[in-house]
Amino acid sequence: MKAHNPSICLTSLCHWFGVTRQAYYKQKHQSAQQCIQESLIVDRILTIRKRHPSKGVRKLHDDLQPLFADLGMSMGRDALYAVLSRWSLLARPRRKRVRTTDSRHRYRLYADHYNGFVSSNVNQAWVADITYWSVAPGKFYYISLLTDAYSRMILGYTIADSLHADHCVAALEMALSSLPETSTTPLIHHSDRGSQYCSDKYVSLLAKHEITISMTQSGDPLDNAIAERVNGIIKTEYLDHRRATSLDEARAYLAAAVHLYNAERQHLSLNMQTPADVHYGRAIKPVRRLWKLHFRQQTLAVTSSHDTDNRLQDNISTVNQ
Repeated sequence: MKAHNPSICLTSLCHWFGVTRQAYYKQKHQSAQQCIQESLIVDRILTIRKRHPSKGVRKLHDDLQPLFADLGMSMGRDALYAVLSRWSLLARPRRKRVRTTDSRHRYRLYADHYNGFVSSNVNQAWVADITYWSVAPGKFYYISLLTDAYSRMILGYTIADSLHADHCVAALEMALSSLPETSTTPLIHHSDRGSQYCSDKYVSLLAKHEITISMTQSGDPLDNAIAERVNGIIKTEYLDHRRATSLDEARAYLAAAVHLYNAERQHLSLNMQTPADVHYGRAIKPVRRLWKLHFRQQTLAVTSSHDTDNRLQDNISTVNQ
């Protein structure tokens, strides 16, 4: 208003709006300071996003704590979410469109020994899965990942232009090379019932190392939740922002993505620590377990308990009658 009516003094304007000149200048100073702080925060986010293009608000909030301390300010996750929204920096999830599992094959299927098992250390349970990466309209590369269920560390990976079982075997061989030679801990390998994981070569390699074979019994993603989650992270946070023009280039992008995931990306379920720190015993905080499947099992347990109570009550009623 002052800009459109230069003849009106600031004192009169403040009086009309019921504020003092001191309050006006204080608010003006705070607004300018907030703009500067937000610009610094956005610059830091853009720097982080160069290496982790789709890192979410929760992890960005943890990364920005040193900057908040330097600026002498505090900002909650909701406020940071609002900043990302204003600057169009929110990560957008993408839907899966390509099927990579075919369980209609001649090979033997195995029971599920994994669900209900809770890892208490590394190399007790590995989870495996195959996902796709769309690099051009109608063109896909297929990624095989093998992850430690406790540390969330990717131990083996390959990328190929086909779904041949040999590529999954190569990922398994990479993971096996990371096992300590003196390791005697029983190990479970969990996957879906795809032909690659049931193939003679893959099963023979697991049997040679005395690894228990476990497979999902349905198409529910929760039956292999950790593997599904890792697939999503690697694709949406790292690879979907790349356009590989050759398989060699795709291999380089995948290797870089796995390194960033293992060495730099914090996990909420690892108490905001990296998979590499947990896997190699460098973690300084206890690991927290926040699996969705765990909550689902708790719900099922409560439901089962209620059913048992109802049956017991029915039996008591029958006896009383």
